[in-house]
Amino acid sequence: KKKTKNNSDKVKSIIAELLSVQIATHGKPVKRLFSTLMTNKTAAGYVFGLHDCAVQQFGIYDPKNPKAATQFIEDSYQSLFGNQAGFASYSSAIGSQEDEAFAKGRLEGGTDLHEFLANKTPPLGLSRILLHE
Repeated sequence: KKKTKNNSDKVKSIIAELLSVQIATHGKPVKRLFSTLMTNKTAAGYVFGLHDCAVQQFGIYDPKNPKAATQFIEDSYQSLFGNQAGFASYSSAIGSQEDEAFAKGRLEGGTDLHEFLANKTPPLGLSRILLHE
């Protein structure tokens, strides 16, 4: 159990770093990304896709305990944005699963993380999404 906790903290830190780097060019700290996620479904999907891919790539998803993966994502949102904003943006993401723009962003976020882990390609999808806002 302890090992999983350390691993999930490490993964949350990787996600936070990848998001920070991308939005630094927009002069915003990660916590300020919250308002964007509430209004930009593509950006919201991107952040969710990054988390979704992380859950799979880092072995956080356990078929015997699927709740652990959703709990990890919710916890990560809360550590990124603060408890209330994190819960609100996570809930919004869960409610946006059928949205076309959200799905597009989710795919891009997942692809970005996968490419980063496989080839060390810096993820830039969120930066592109925010530039076209």
